[in-house]
Amino acid sequence: MDPEKLRISASIRNQRTDPVHWGLWSNTRFNAGVSFKAALADLQPEHIRYSDHPPFKGVVSQDKQWFTFDNSAKALAVDQATGSKAFLNTQAPLFKVMLADWILYMRPEGELNPASVHPAHATAEVFLMKHPDANQGFLELEFHSQFKTLEPGEELEFAEIWTFSPTP
Repeated sequence: MDPEKLRISASIRNQRTDPVHWGLWSNTRFNAGVSFKAALADLQPEHIRYSDHPPFKGVVSQDKQWFTFDNSAKALAVDQATGSKAFLNTQAPLFKVMLADWILYMRPEGELNPASVHPAHATAEVFLMKHPDANQGFLELEFHSQFKTLEPGEELEFAEIWTFSPTP
């Protein structure tokens, strides 16, 4: 079976009479225990930035190609809700999410320029919320577009491609 592809896009138009500063982003949530990886591509593992005072850090694969949080059942067993966010500034972000019988690859359409993203964000972000009630915990995967000044009437579009492949 060939992989199935889906293009998801959003666009905004400045309808004001004055310029506005804006960017677009996508935000996809999964159960906290879903298995995922984020490709590091052009990003050096030592350049991964974390939210202030993260209670836990991510794991970089030995070949330095993938980033993930340890979201095993043991790691998710907590007494109180706690979260951590990783900021991955890479030109070619890619998330690989392993679902029951499918692998979902998520990537933005085209390359992203890390320098053009809002300074408080990154081209790809991963947030893991651990919670005592496993149904309340979640994994959030985000892509951020350029942050720019939109003149009156100007539009900005951001799209991502989802590719579904059967689990081998």
